[in-house]
Amino acid sequence: MLEGTLSTGDPKGYLFATRLAGELENARNEELKLPMSPDEYTALEKNLLEFIVTWGQKRTARGAARLVVELVFEQAVDTVTFSLSNVLRMPYKALKATIKIPYKVNKVNSYTMPGQDKPYKAIYAMLGKKLRQLGFDLITAPVPGAIKFAVGGG
Repeated sequence: MLEGTLSTGDPKGYLFATRLAGELENARNEELKLPMSPDEYTALEKNLLEFIVTWGQKRTARGAARLVVELVFEQAVDTVTFSLSNVLRMPYKALKATIKIPYKVNKVNSYTMPGQDKPYKAIYAMLGKKLRQLGFDLITAPVPGAIKFAVGGG
C-alpha cells in the first residue's frame, strides 16, 4: 500500500506521516483548508493589461531574430496583404482556446471545499479574463510580425 505513497525524498514516510497527522487534526477540529479559494486562484490569472505587457515582453524577446527573417522574405507581402500563415493562426488560436479555457474554468472548481456551492463569481471572472485574452490574440494574429515587434517593444 505504501509503495505508491512514499517518495524518493521521503523513503521512510516521516514527512508524509507528519502531514497526514496535521490534516487529521484539522479534520477533528473541522478546519479543512484548501491552499487557496476559487477567488484567489482566479485572481492569479492575468488581467488584460498584464496579459498585454507579457505579450509585449515575449514579442520583444523573440521578435528580433524573426524580424530579420520577415524583413528579408515576407515583409513586402505582409504590408499589402495578410500572409497565409498569419490567417491560419486565428483558427489555431481559437482551437487551442477551446481546450485551454474550459480547463482553466474547471480548475477553479478544484479549489472548492466539499459541501460549498459552485464558485460562479470566480468562474465568470476566469472566463472573462480568458475570453479577453483570446480576443486580443485573435486581433493580433493577422498583424505582420514587424508591427507586433514594434508595438511589443514599446
